Amino acid sequence: MIFLADLPLPHHGMSAINSALKSEIEGHKIDCLFINTSPSILYKFCRGIFFRPFRPFFHLFCLLRLFFNLIYFKNISVVYRSINGGWGQVYDIAYLVCALCFNKKIYIHHHSFSYFNRKSRLFNLIIKITKGSCVHVVLGVEMQSRLQSMYSVDASEIRIVSNLAFQGPSNGEPVKAKTGLTVGHLANLTVEKGTGFFLDVVKELISRGYSFRASLAGPIISNELITPIENLTEFQSFEYLGSLYGDSKIQYFGKIDIFIFISNYSNEAEPLVLYEAAKSGTLLITSSKGCMSSQTSSLGGFVFDTSSISVVEIADFIQSDIVTQKLKDQQVIDRIQAYDELFLKSRLALNSLISELGK
Repeated sequence: MIFLADLPLPHHGMSAINSALKSEIEGHKIDCLFINTSPSILYKFCRGIFFRPFRPFFHLFCLLRLFFNLIYFKNISVVYRSINGGWGQVYDIAYLVCALCFNKKIYIHHHSFSYFNRKSRLFNLIIKITKGSCVHVVLGVEMQSRLQSMYSVDASEIRIVSNLAFQGPSNGEPVKAKTGLTVGHLANLTVEKGTGFFLDVVKELISRGYSFRASLAGPIISNELITPIENLTEFQSFEYLGSLYGDSKIQYFGKIDIFIFISNYSNEAEPLVLYEAAKSGTLLITSSKGCMSSQTSSLGGFVFDTSSISVVEIADFIQSDIVTQKLKDQQVIDRIQAYDELFLKSRLALNSLISELGK
């Protein structure tokens, strides 16, 4: 098979899953040629808009690599492509047409919700071009449903493989602080990702005199968040920890009782951070973007309608008896068990997909 995917460093989001799947394929000893369609070295020296004029030439180079490898390795039967969410699909079409010219089976992996929020002519063209020769790998039932309803893709051509399959088992029973409630939010801190909403919830709870702690982590991306964060650091109940990685992130979620992620990011699909939080039995409170409804519900959390959610509503909910019950030790253990069960199901789905790719 040929594995076409963006693998720029550092790996995060889509590139992290691409890298993880690459490792899984290597671990299964499948004969595979990897073509990195977004190498790190070019982004290191040609970031952002400076790389754009060179992008078509680089993709042409990758397309030629694909073409000549398909000519040379006649036993290749599968071409896998992790597709883009916007105009990058122009390049995806070129790769897919090349594979179809050699009568190869195509596997398209979806990571963005942009063309599921509203019908895309560009993606609809991909559907028409690959019809009858393509398997679609989606992250959840929401993606599957919209592929079927918006683009008339048959259920037999869809495989659901959650990003949870790449996250590993739970962290075991966490040592949650008994000194009081702690709410948290970790992300690339932007307004779209719900950081501003989280800060407003914290301010609302402080204004009510509610006894709790709030912990914020992640790099600040939106400059308009700097002042609100600095203002809240004046309160002893609030802390900003900056960027966290590895064991520090695991320890962070082990101390958090409630993880609030009210994302309004238009292309939100299946945020990895929700699984990272759920590994420790943390109670999730999220919006309903992308696949987050099924994702959060399956992990014992609570989902709120993105279009109507309010700061007061979330503050009231945190203070409710429902949440108090959900934070009891047995409920935390139940959520960890639910996570591990879902992880095993996701691994089975992933292994089934890899078996298909290796045929």
